[in-house]
Amino acid sequence: MGGFVIGILILSIVIVVVRAIFAGVEGSKHYFACGNCGEKFQPHWTQMCFNVHVFNEHALKCPHCGMKGLCTDKGKAM
Repeated sequence: MGGFVIGILILSIVIVVVRAIFAGVEGSKHYFACGNCGEKFQPHWTQMCFNVHVFNEHALKCPHCGMKGLCTDKGKAM
């Protein structure tokens, strides 16, 4: 019984990590506008994996001004 529980736990962790990587890759295909300077940028997929977000606002670090704060999702890059 103990092996079954450990197996389920490991499977759950793998699913969460794969989902986070998928979300990071998909999120990095979007443009974001900095809440401080207004510049648009595309974050790296690793920056998007476990970021905090609410609807279309994501906590990201702007590469232009260096501020870490909420950035607005402006849609997919072409």
